[in-house]
Amino acid sequence: MKLIMENWKKFLNESATGMINTVRGKEDVEIAMLGKKPVESENWFAWKSGKYVYVTHKATGNKIDSHLWQPKYGKTLSAARKLIKDLEKNLDLPDIASPDGLSMESQRALLDFLKPDTLNEYVSEKTSQNFEKFATAVGAVSSSMADDAKQSKEFQDLIKSFEEAGLKDFLKKIPSVDDLLKSLDDPEGSGEFIKGLQDLDMSPQEIGEKIEQIQILRDEFDEYKQEQEESQKERDEKQAEIDQEQDKVDKEAARERADMDNAQQARQAEDEEAATAEQT
Repeated sequence: MKLIMENWKKFLNESATGMINTVRGKEDVEIAMLGKKPVESENWFAWKSGKYVYVTHKATGNKIDSHLWQPKYGKTLSAARKLIKDLEKNLDLPDIASPDGLSMESQRALLDFLKPDTLNEYVSEKTSQNFEKFATAVGAVSSSMADDAKQSKEFQDLIKSFEEAGLKDFLKKIPSVDDLLKSLDDPEGSGEFIKGLQDLDMSPQEIGEKIEQIQILRDEFDEYKQEQEESQKERDEKQAEIDQEQDKVDKEAARERADMDNAQQARQAEDEEAATAEQT
């Protein structure tokens, strides 16, 4: 009797389903189980397809794109559960239960919440403000910045180089980091910009050294950005292959269903012809 009750409870738990939107229309999927509990809340649930984990909005069936939350949380069911708990705890979306979907304001709030806070995560408090100015000026701030461990280590190395060069103090004295970086590509503009720094409590030699260090660090940022873009391209290509394979499987399944339906219709037609022949 105990075994029967356990199996019955397991059946009840595993029979929980949620609606998702697909290219084929709305479909029901099993809500994923973590231990003995389904990974869900009032407004969100997680489900699996093979080894991939997805988090979906209950009211609409729309999933949160994996690239938005997995860099910050991870790719496991435990990560999905933590995400769902954080969404319920920290986001107060007035239209969360609307079957018509989230408003633009709610979508923006969701995206802002999911965006990795990479600078605050890796940059010390004393460095953060001026490093962020510099990283933003060279276009190195990206939501995928912490998407893999190798990139994260390289990013921390850039911060270390920034601190060791003493640039955080130097940039405090610079009116505009953007103007400084633009001047590096313009010899005449660079000269004018340096003239404008003569009021700083630094010798021309010290200023020249800092500008040279900034140029070196900017080149390192450019290499980092290129590696980041190539890594993102590889991820996109891999995801495209997965999507193509899934599409192939779906089409093959659709063809098999169509063949079975056609065969069944043919048998029914034969049976009807046979029955008509007997009657005549």
